Amino acid sequence: PASRLPPPRSCYQVLDDSQAQGQQSVKSKVQAKCCFALETFCENLGDEIVPFLEPLMARLCALLRAAPRDTQEICVSAIASVALASEARFTPYFAPTYELMRTLLQQTGDAELKLRSRAMECVGHMIEAVGREQCEDAVRESTAFALSGLQLGLPELREYTFGFFAQLGDVIGDELAPLLPALLPACVAALESDETLEWRGGAKDDTLAATLAKLHGDGEGDDDDDDDDDDDEDGRR
Repeated sequence: PASRLPPPRSCYQVLDDSQAQGQQSVKSKVQAKCCFALETFCENLGDEIVPFLEPLMARLCALLRAAPRDTQEICVSAIASVALASEARFTPYFAPTYELMRTLLQQTGDAELKLRSRAMECVGHMIEAVGREQCEDAVRESTAFALSGLQLGLPELREYTFGFFAQLGDVIGDELAPLLPALLPACVAALESDETLEWRGGAKDDTLAATLAKLHGDGEGDDDDDDDDDDDEDGRR
């Protein structure tokens, strides 16, 4: 439960204190640990996050601008958790945060693609949190970034991009259909690839399966078809 976890104020006070650390490596380690704690904590907060939103976002965005790449990756994940927990209350922070994310979504260097992956996931959570009406331009632009990212060949970026489209499907529904000609070949290629996949057994973790489910619809009627097939077989017997 969130009540058993340390309050966010403790984490962002440590972030503030870390700025006084003289050695950059020590500072980065402290900041990364704080971001990891915030990521874990904030996703369980719900409405309790409201009093902490402004100071959290101010510190996380400042850290995203200046931290080393490894710390930035964890920082982006922490922002995603804040968006998930705060939902519509994230709206005032969407535009300035998206401006930071859109820079990351345009990175194509090998060293930056993992950070781009995290940003892709984060933007999906941000859009889902505030709703389409609050971010129409960002929906169109981030969708274009996502489709271009599928061409870059990084498995981790592809995984997070499939997750983005699964989240986008929750927001735009049937309007995802025009993306099928571009998106389905990438899904099929991922299924047919020789890359090692870790099947974790949960639909929540299987982002590719979630994406395919969104593209297919809700899947209603499949069970009925199966039942009909069973009845036909019984009849033939």
